[in-house]
Amino acid sequence: MRTKVYAYFGLFALLIVGAISIGVYNDTNISNIKNCKVIDLQQQQLITGGKDNMRTEIRYLVITDKETFICENSMLNGKFDNSNIFWHLKKDKIYSFKVCGVGKGFLFDYRNILEFKETPELLK
Repeated sequence: MRTKVYAYFGLFALLIVGAISIGVYNDTNISNIKNCKVIDLQQQQLITGGKDNMRTEIRYLVITDKETFICENSMLNGKFDNSNIFWHLKKDKIYSFKVCGVGKGFLFDYRNILEFKETPELLK
């Protein structure tokens, strides 16, 4: 009986360590994406709770010609200005982004924009 409890505790601890490791890996996988044309900027609201305990969560999505990104805070990367970055981006402008993450998948959300820089219009 006691070994069964230890086995369950070990499995639980392994799952927690694995989840934390995956999250850290996702936030530290940084890359630069150049010449992305912003197609659309979307602000999504998620309202949860009841009438006595209501909570609003806001997500900022940046849809480009290359992929969709999210703009959210990242404690590991020292980024706490997600709305500031989002509201400075303009539709139909071309930017270079510094992003973290591996992209949309089963375990991960969109890649997160850490920094951006507007690039001049490309010659046609």
